[in-house]
Amino acid sequence: MGKDVFEPLTGAVPGAIATEEDEPPEWELTVPYKRTKLESERLALAAGAVVVNPSPGSSTSGFLAHGNTWLDRFYLENTSSMTVSGYTWCNNNSGSTPVTQSPTGGFQIMSC
Repeated sequence: MGKDVFEPLTGAVPGAIATEEDEPPEWELTVPYKRTKLESERLALAAGAVVVNPSPGSSTSGFLAHGNTWLDRFYLENTSSMTVSGYTWCNNNSGSTPVTQSPTGGFQIMSC
C-alpha cells in the first residue's frame, strides 16, 4: 500500500484575514458549483460590482451605506446558512440599488 499524499492548502484559512489574492485550492475548482461561483464573482467584479461574500455558516453585521455615490453595484452574496444583521442602505445613496442573493430581514433599504 502506498502512502496518502496531501498537498498544502492555499487560499483563505479559518482565522486568517481574507485578501483579494486568495484563491481556492485546485481540487475545489473540480466541483462545478464552486468553479462557476468563482467565475461569476470574477465577472461581477470585472463589471465593477462590490461583492460581499462571507463564508457559509458565518454571520455578517453592522454595515451602513449613507449619502454615498455608488459607481458600482453592491451585491451581498448571502446563503441560507448565513446570518445577516444590521445592514442598512439609506435612500440618500445614489447609483444602483443593492442586490442580495437570498431575501433577508437583516438587510434594509430605508430613509436615514
